[in-house]
Amino acid sequence: MTGFASAASVSLPIGETPCGQVTPGLADLQGLWTRSLIAWPDGRQDTTTQVVWLQGKAGYIDLRQPADLPDFAPVRCLNDLTWDDCRALAVQQGFAGTLLEDGTAFVWERELDYQPAEPTPDSGFLAWQDTMLVETGRHQPYVEHWHRATELPAPVDEAQPGGWHAAEGVLLRLRARGAGGSAMALRVGPYFMFAQAASPLVTPAQANTLAEAVERADTLHAARALVACEISFGHVQGPDGQPVIMRSTLPWRVGSPFHLSAMADGALATPGQEADGQPCTLLWDRQPALSHAA
Repeated sequence: MTGFASAASVSLPIGETPCGQVTPGLADLQGLWTRSLIAWPDGRQDTTTQVVWLQGKAGYIDLRQPADLPDFAPVRCLNDLTWDDCRALAVQQGFAGTLLEDGTAFVWERELDYQPAEPTPDSGFLAWQDTMLVETGRHQPYVEHWHRATELPAPVDEAQPGGWHAAEGVLLRLRARGAGGSAMALRVGPYFMFAQAASPLVTPAQANTLAEAVERADTLHAARALVACEISFGHVQGPDGQPVIMRSTLPWRVGSPFHLSAMADGALATPGQEADGQPCTLLWDRQPALSHAA
């Protein structure tokens, strides 16, 4: 169900899993999840942030956007962002990596993060409450309510959509040719997510949050570079299975077609955009999965 967590669940001590509840296995989690609640013991709750978590066989990508983000209709590219735009985008969250089982707990290893890295591992306990998945913090006190997406877009050939030339459920780790940037891509059924790190030359030094880093930026150009990380979510739509972006940390990407195309030399190609708005094609080489990941 949606709504509020019970007082008992919110006050659950750190590092304990709810007694008598069934814990899912990693294979049970594959698919798209949305969040209806996060709550803390001090009474704070958030029921409005738009969250999508796409879980593959082991890899995952997650995007979290405040409901009160401003209207970015005039923004068509990175160079259109104002200082206020950069400040607004900097409060978004998102990450990608591998979900691991650690005894009765789960660990979300973050290989790519929209925000500066946190010192505490992202780990929690998962338990079924009817059809709802309840996550309880392991190292930090919080409760989250997750719901598996049941409304599907128009039917497509999920075995091999026309615009996605890669296996389903496997997180792709990609390295850009030439520039050396990194990205990740994942499709599960009719849903896909793509995460591209900001330039490796951009480092939000001595900042706990991206918002702090933006405030400390010397120039607007530097502030724009800090929020250039793309985490996009979309649907594979239509009889030909063409991916379309529905949500993104880069607001001008929403509504744009996407593809992951195989090239003759083994590279993968995705659509990109220069800072001035000019379209381009990005070429990627696949990187090997981590020893414990897939």
